[in-house]
Amino acid sequence: MKRSRFFELTRIIIILLCASMLCACTQGGEGSKTEDITTTADETTGKEEITTESNNDTLENEEGTTEPENDTLEKEELTTEPENDTSEKEEITTESENDTTEKEEETSEVMKAPQLTSEISERYFVFRIWNFTITPYETFTYTVDEAVKSGFNAIKVHIPWALVQPDANTMNFSEFDRMIDYVVSEKGLKVAISIDLTRRATDALIGQEHIQRDINGNLCVGGSHAGDRTVISFCSDYAVNKAIDFYKTAVAHYENLYGNSILFYLPAFNPYCETEYWAAAEYDYSALALAAFSDFLKEEYGSVNAMNAALGTSYNDFEAVIPPPCNKADVLGTLWYRFRHERLKAVIDGLARAQRSVAPRSEFAVQFGSVFDDHSAIRGTLAFTDLCEHVDVLWVDDGPTYDHSWSMDYIRAALDGEVKLAQEIDGPLQNEATPERYLDQGLTAFEHGATYVSAANWSIDQNYRDYEHVWRQISDTWLGKNHPEVKMTTENTQILEISLLSRFRRGGFGADLARYQELGGKEGAFVYIRIIDDLSNAKGEALLPFHSFPGDFSSTQGENGWYYRSHRKGKFFDMTFSDGMWRGKAEYTLVMNGSVHTDDYDAAIIFKADKDGAIEFSYTLSLASNESDGVEYTVFVNGKPTTELGEDFIYLPYGDIASGALVLQVKQGDEVALVVNKHVTKTSDTTSVNITVEYLN
Repeated sequence: MKRSRFFELTRIIIILLCASMLCACTQGGEGSKTEDITTTADETTGKEEITTESNNDTLENEEGTTEPENDTLEKEELTTEPENDTSEKEEITTESENDTTEKEEETSEVMKAPQLTSEISERYFVFRIWNFTITPYETFTYTVDEAVKSGFNAIKVHIPWALVQPDANTMNFSEFDRMIDYVVSEKGLKVAISIDLTRRATDALIGQEHIQRDINGNLCVGGSHAGDRTVISFCSDYAVNKAIDFYKTAVAHYENLYGNSILFYLPAFNPYCETEYWAAAEYDYSALALAAFSDFLKEEYGSVNAMNAALGTSYNDFEAVIPPPCNKADVLGTLWYRFRHERLKAVIDGLARAQRSVAPRSEFAVQFGSVFDDHSAIRGTLAFTDLCEHVDVLWVDDGPTYDHSWSMDYIRAALDGEVKLAQEIDGPLQNEATPERYLDQGLTAFEHGATYVSAANWSIDQNYRDYEHVWRQISDTWLGKNHPEVKMTTENTQILEISLLSRFRRGGFGADLARYQELGGKEGAFVYIRIIDDLSNAKGEALLPFHSFPGDFSSTQGENGWYYRSHRKGKFFDMTFSDGMWRGKAEYTLVMNGSVHTDDYDAAIIFKADKDGAIEFSYTLSLASNESDGVEYTVFVNGKPTTELGEDFIYLPYGDIASGALVLQVKQGDEVALVVNKHVTKTSDTTSVNITVEYLN
């Protein structure tokens, strides 16, 4: 990928600034913390285009599939309570270290990437078959036969709790037994079993008081398949215990019948059949969850006065605290994320324990839509390493346009040697789906360490036939004995270190992706990503001020420190707000929630400092449409271009991600502006923008 000009110059200057202003913690080991101030936030795909429609929404993804190898080692006993690492993380300070000799001696050890586990004794290319309504047996067998002809060597069968146990007095697996018996006995294939723990909106077993609700109080119900499927509240002991009991029964049933032929069991409990909060909205704000969060705050602070001091609030009691949106990154928002994480982890751990109690040699899998995209905070999957403490297989679902090498490398280093990896190729109706993209996804996933790749949401129809050459090429390349080598660490492997708390506060990983692509170079070399989980055990203590766009986007000028203006020839003009966006001096000079569009006047997003201090001003930009001739951008301070970026605007073509971070000394009232110019034409210039401002002292 091409880099925007001045990118390297910006990095060099930032590093020099950091040497005098920040203490870069470069201690080795799992618990170390090195904050990379050149990395910034936000996945930049999926923004609405003004003149050209561009919809890359990956929320339509249904589940992916994962299949572990048959590890015969005993699994260690689990506990029902999540284990929270309370070890202190090193803090970044504004003082530079005096002893540079010791620091230099440590650097060589830190920068050498550990050797990754490379042995994958078997690989599986898996075809998923859904049963939202029970698939007729003849259709099922025909589907299996055709999938095998195309190169698939395993089948994943979906088993919904609500169809097996519609009420307390009924339990019937017979229809699913026939399907699995055909795969195992007739075809001689391995089978993976996905147990769907969603229920119905009008359910005889789980009442609506035990269902998750969104931030507006609406039931968590939906999905693209029949039945109005709902998600149980992870704060309902009754619903969670019922779900775990059924899961345990189902695992025992199939382990007794086909144990040696089952790759893994995967529990799923949202409408997309993933093991996470449903990302279609923000959950869980049910009465049970709100009461549990009050208890969580009591345990965290002990007294209301202590809580108010930390939050800067004036509540009279814990019950008055209303949880914020799931991506709110202040102290309360961080605690809300941690609370939701702990509840999700407790359910995952409980399911793992139940499975091991009846099938101790079986593989336990989970499926996450993503652990790094725009919706991961809502999914509750940012701190995935902690969620995977007792997991054997992690399944992730990339959208067609994702960088699949980044996706695999991101999880691979963190889970090396303990968790097998899997990727899903979603169905043909996915936005931006093409045979070329899906071929790249399958080949890249295996090349970067996947044990499993699956195809989900496909029927044996013309769409399937149009992609059949893709299935055969993936299978021929990776399932034979003479497959390519998996990418591994070398003496020259580059390291990218990421703090999860920082990325949660910043709102995304867009700049990390840009840095990853830079480190990998033109050949796409493996990059070792060291993830520091300082989020799943984050303390409820006061944080330095932090501001973000679009996180703080508002219809009021100056709210949260942000202003929205047009710019031309060194002059700035306030915009006006209407129809959900800020409108400037020209018709298409716009600032929207997460993007801008340019016209004969530039679009400017401005942060006004609310106190004196050092700030890190970080930004990420990318164009939404390939019909644009590109845009130009720069950063102004108090109406003048920054010395670091120079007098000229920087050109950004479609396909690039521009990112940078400036460390600036500001006084209260100083203004820092990101300004985007149309380049030559104003056609299709919608530009995704993410900005974060983090005070360093």
